[in-house]
Amino acid sequence: MAFCYVFGRDERHSLLVIWFLPLTAVLAPLATKYADGSLTPTTVNRFARWQQLDVGEFNGGLVLGYLRVTQRWKWIGLAAGLAWTIVTVTLSPFPFVVGWLFGIVAAEIGFGRGQKGRPIGIQLAPTLLVVCWRIAAAVGCALAVATVARSFRAEVGVAERLAAVTALGATLAVHLLVRSLQRRPLHAGPADLVGAEVAVRSSSARKLLALGAAVTLWTGLQAAYPQPPHNAIDLVVIVSYGLPVVAWVAAASSWQARPARESRTLPWVPIAAVPLAVAAFLVPNPVPAQVQSQPGQQLGTLQYARLAQHAWEVGSVEGYQYRFTEAATYVARRTGLERPAPFALSGNGSYAVYLDDVSRRMVRRNLETGESRFLTGKLADDAVPEPVLSADGSYVTLTDAAGTDLIDMNSPARVRMPGVRYVLGIGPDSLVVTTGRPALPGTPDTELRTVGHDGTVRTRVPYDPTLRAWLAPDARTLVTVTGTEVVSMDARTGHVTRRRPLGVRRDGEVPEPRGWSEDGKLLVTLGEDGYLVDPATGRSARAAEFPEDAVVGKVVAR
Repeated sequence: MAFCYVFGRDERHSLLVIWFLPLTAVLAPLATKYADGSLTPTTVNRFARWQQLDVGEFNGGLVLGYLRVTQRWKWIGLAAGLAWTIVTVTLSPFPFVVGWLFGIVAAEIGFGRGQKGRPIGIQLAPTLLVVCWRIAAAVGCALAVATVARSFRAEVGVAERLAAVTALGATLAVHLLVRSLQRRPLHAGPADLVGAEVAVRSSSARKLLALGAAVTLWTGLQAAYPQPPHNAIDLVVIVSYGLPVVAWVAAASSWQARPARESRTLPWVPIAAVPLAVAAFLVPNPVPAQVQSQPGQQLGTLQYARLAQHAWEVGSVEGYQYRFTEAATYVARRTGLERPAPFALSGNGSYAVYLDDVSRRMVRRNLETGESRFLTGKLADDAVPEPVLSADGSYVTLTDAAGTDLIDMNSPARVRMPGVRYVLGIGPDSLVVTTGRPALPGTPDTELRTVGHDGTVRTRVPYDPTLRAWLAPDARTLVTVTGTEVVSMDARTGHVTRRRPLGVRRDGEVPEPRGWSEDGKLLVTLGEDGYLVDPATGRSARAAEFPEDAVVGKVVAR
């Protein structure tokens, strides 16, 4: 749902104030100048063909004045959309559509001052466009109202609340402005002047309905479905793009306003109010309120786990969230202070290793079947090891102060590796480790080792413990990122084998590697924004959203 990136969870107010508003202020005068220069006889002729209007001596001034104002506001709105796209480094039609709608609304607020009366009895937009608008408004508002109602009984993110408010606000603005266009009295005058007045109103109504349909539907879907379930993505994409496209085709077609036919059908707003009220309670949340998991429950494939105040919260790739109460949350240090209890997920999201809260033993759980296996006996808090899983969950390492144990989950084999303090990754026949934990700059080098599953040290080289590197799926390459590059190095020699410009950058921030996707892309995060980086090219794409402080399981593309 690329149109929803504008409502990402990491919208920083400082970023908006420092960059977006000044950039918009710079682009707006340029947009205004471009709009004035683009108003040519060709523009007028195109408008005349679109509205099936004859532009002549008596109505030319009205048409030119209308086009001059609306063109300026249109391009100012598009400039704001461009500024947002530049600042957020995202590519989506959403900011431009919102900007254009804002421009039309601003222009109509200026045009619309005056006395309101009874409807003028003229149909200002094609029937197909009106139907598309009503469907989009009903669906978008239903989902927005459902989100607002759900916020009173479950946790709803700020981004979803903002999307809901935007959907409702856009619907109200479009409805009131179109109603105003239909109720402003027509000025008496020659027929061609009255015809031009009707044409410019029809133009505004068609643009408002088409753009409003897209914005209302998109923001409503974002409010209720920030991350659609995988089994519903196709339907969401078809609806979210298909309906606005049909609406825009209807709006862009050559059509002339005509007398409105008498209709005895009930108004659509009261009819829509019924499903809106029902939807507030019945529309399911694709990321439902957290449910407490049960021992042995099949949770499916997990995307992340995060430590909340009283329990681990886990999220599946299907969009469900659970309170994983079987896992301990905190353990005491020797100093008496607490630290988070360990929790690890395999790269395929099918296995978890954690400290059981009741038995105080390390457990590996198959999340697909619910089966569990104890990995240790009962542990004191100061003896709880740090776990790492292989991508497929078939191997587990447990690292404590004395060394690391490698456990083959398909056999009783358990290999002790003294001196190993940190595991960078586990491959199919070896693992890459260091003899020191990650440290701050200035710390002496540690040793980088490749170790066979039988505990045999195959290679050892000096290693900088400040590097935040991850073992690639080939189990031979370490990959790390700087603020400007993605760097690959041979795990056996420590030599850099490749440098590529990093496709995602943010001033003053260094992306943090978090895991690997199944197709060999490195997941890095900047705040709560996740990106999939190809180490071979440096190019990046957005990853599915997950909490900033989460343990990563299966990496999912957006």
